[in-house]
Formats: sequence, C-alpha cells, structure tokens
Amino acid sequence: MINPKILIIALASIAILMSAYIVYEKASESIQQQLSDTYQKGFDDGLTSAVNALFQQTGECKSTTIFMLNYTRSLIDVSCLTIDKSGTNP
Repeated sequence: MINPKILIIALASIAILMSAYIVYEKASESIQQQLSDTYQKGFDDGLTSAVNALFQQTGECKSTTIFMLNYTRSLIDVSCLTIDKSGTNP
C-alpha cells in the first residue's frame, strides 16, 4: 500500500504544478493582449497622422505625392478643381 505521506506530497505537487501552469497561461494571455493593444494603437496613430498630413498638404490646393512600395501617386483635393461653363478644365 502507498504511504499516505507520499500520496499527500504527490497530490500537493500536482496541485502546485497545475496552479503554476494556470498562472503562466493567464500571464501569457495578458501579455499578448497588451502587445495587441499596443500594435493597434500604433497603427491607429500612424493612420491618423498620415491622413492629417494629407489634409494639410492638399488643403491649400497644392498637390502632394505619396509612395507605397514601387508605386507613386500624386493627390490633389477635387474641390480645388474648377470646371468652366463649357465643361472643360481651365
């Protein structure tokens, strides 16, 4: 028969290991959530900054150029474009 002290020690060890695993998992989830929140905030701030810059650069009816990888685009605010009564650009 198994010694009761050994059984108690084994069960206590299993309980401690299970508790440590649960604490580790919860801490990992918390860290992952914090990282995800940080990345999302960085993305949102970058997007806001880029849109604000485009508004400022095109606000005075000046064109601005944007770049992405190997692509280039020139942007201008369409409200700056005028059409005369004949339907052609001046």
